[in-house]
Amino acid sequence: PWQKTSRNEASLKVRDFIVSSSHDRLEMLKRALKEHDGLIADDMEIARGGRTYTIDTVFELSDRFPDSDFFLLIGADVAKDFDSWHEPQKICEEVKVVVLTRPGTDRGEIDADWKFPVLDIPDIDVSAEDIRSRVSKGQPVEEMISTSVEEYILSAKLYQDPIDE
Repeated sequence: PWQKTSRNEASLKVRDFIVSSSHDRLEMLKRALKEHDGLIADDMEIARGGRTYTIDTVFELSDRFPDSDFFLLIGADVAKDFDSWHEPQKICEEVKVVVLTRPGTDRGEIDADWKFPVLDIPDIDVSAEDIRSRVSKGQPVEEMISTSVEEYILSAKLYQDPIDE
């Protein structure tokens, strides 16, 4: 997996919470993947800096690993807006895009024009928003994320206080 960077980290927030920095998200991803052989967290988009597009990352991966086939896994919630992505046709030419169902997925919302294969995954009722909310209220999240990720969130004091506006 590669880690997306925020467009404007200084002011980025989701609902009522400041979103963690790219550095923090990368560290959490590294910790989450540590238990899974063959998976690494790559910071290429963070290192590239500025605005970054999926197609740029696809080209960079293809250059680095020319004999590899790549799959871009996207949630059904973003698949419906795929046509608004930067150069979506080129993405489809370079990688196999696969849509993963999310809780409450309406297959009719997935853009039929793209004819993406859809992979049904078990509905797991966990969202980043819910994790941030629970952490801010001091509620447990150990059944939602790995222990090492939870330890990082708490030690870095992420999501501790909602924004007062």
